[in-house]
Amino acid sequence: MPVFAPLEEGETFSRFEIVHGVVCWAGGEIDLAPEKMRELSCAYERIA
Repeated sequence: MPVFAPLEEGETFSRFEIVHGVVCWAGGEIDLAPEKMRELSCAYERIA
């Protein structure tokens, strides 16, 4: 989706904040609901 295009830049992506349990970027202009993040996430093996 075009609204998420700015997040392709590593610096922009790394500057997030959590507001009321929601991950937000760009001062709240871009956000992703927790349930959607979980749906799109994948398991990974933890490396000690």
